[in-house]
Amino acid sequence: MTHFNEIHIVLTQLKECWINNNWSALSKLYSSNAQLVCSEVNAPHQGTDQIIKFYQNLFKQNSPTQITTLKINESQLSEELTLIYFNIQAQFKAKNFKTIHMSLLLQKKLNQAKIVMHHMSFQKVPELTYQMIDSACV
Repeated sequence: MTHFNEIHIVLTQLKECWINNNWSALSKLYSSNAQLVCSEVNAPHQGTDQIIKFYQNLFKQNSPTQITTLKINESQLSEELTLIYFNIQAQFKAKNFKTIHMSLLLQKKLNQAKIVMHHMSFQKVPELTYQMIDSACV
């Protein structure tokens, strides 16, 4: 099974847990997936406070139902960004800020991904942005 397929499966399970308010199961899914991704990433500690503040505001303004019904692109990038999104939401619910800090550093793409998250919806991510992130991860 590829890393992308694993992300897709976990994302689907996270959505189901979130919709059903099953926070315990969601937290367990997050923990096991975080270990998987962390094992292959060495990301810099930059901008963490700003990103946490961004997500905090984001989740105050959107209910879980609104977020899970967003139309999400089928690209790997959107799947990965969405997984970050669900991971961090779960940790805010549990007030686990140390784990939030770690989860913000999971992706080699983090610095580029946060720009996408700040300025674009999941529905519209220009091809140029994909190219920028792909080239940054080589």
